[in-house]
Amino acid sequence: MAATPVPLLTLGPLGTATAHLAERLRQSVTVIRSRAGGGAGTIWREDGLVITNHHVVPDDRAEVMTWDDRVFPATVESRDPEHDLAALRIKAEGLPAV
Repeated sequence: MAATPVPLLTLGPLGTATAHLAERLRQSVTVIRSRAGGGAGTIWREDGLVITNHHVVPDDRAEVMTWDDRVFPATVESRDPEHDLAALRIKAEGLPAV
């Protein structure tokens, strides 16, 4: 016998808070396009700082696509190859940071 899914509304305040958190996190995830192909990133600060993996951006430039399909040119601000991290900068304000 298959389990009946529990509607989110029956979870009360915790379910509502979890739904809001999940939506906020979904909006902070980006798509990164570069010469190497692509990958994902996370909006780290509202002022356009995006964190991704070092191997995703081998050059100094890339493109960042936000959850609402806006595309921004990005420059690599810093790298940490040992930990496979890179910080990108896009010109945008008021972004949904994690």
